[in-house]
Amino acid sequence: MMGFVALIGNLATLILTLTEMVSHYKSNPCIDTKTGLVKLINAFFIFNLGISDFSMGVYLLGVVCQVVTYSGRYCFVDKEWRSSNRCSVLGTIAILSSEASAFIMASMSTFRLVSIYKQFLTRTIKFKWIILVGVLCCFFYLLFAFLPWIQLKSGYFVSQVWFPNHFFKTDTIPKHDLITITNQVSHSNSTRQSWFKVKEAI
Repeated sequence: MMGFVALIGNLATLILTLTEMVSHYKSNPCIDTKTGLVKLINAFFIFNLGISDFSMGVYLLGVVCQVVTYSGRYCFVDKEWRSSNRCSVLGTIAILSSEASAFIMASMSTFRLVSIYKQFLTRTIKFKWIILVGVLCCFFYLLFAFLPWIQLKSGYFVSQVWFPNHFFKTDTIPKHDLITITNQVSHSNSTRQSWFKVKEAI
């Protein structure tokens, strides 16, 4: 239910805000008034905030779909699910949405604070500077969201591996144990073996 509400509510916000921005720009393409500029900047921030909240609605619907799929048997597929790409994708969407909301809210609050305490300073602000701030925020929250997907040689983001086997008591194996097995198989004593080679050997 919350997922549908988030999607519908934020979709309406996006449409209304975009319509307001376009109509405002058409009526005043030069944006030569302080009030008009502040209104346009606030609409820009709200539009970006709506996108981030819309993605949270997508995440919630994705979680609901998985709940329906695994209802009554999740305990049997827990490790398989948490090791799947679907779980990673949903986690990425959640981080993307939360980080985007945090960066946009911080930028919006900073601008409003400046517009209150330094009113004359807002006359010199250009809309293209605000767009640059939005681009920088986008870069950082995309970086934080997709950084764990990067396949590093050291396997930095890997602590355990789901690996059904007959060698250990559990099918969740610490990374260093897998490296030990790989060294024994390959007759190597290296403690800094490439994680790519470890995965290939296993």
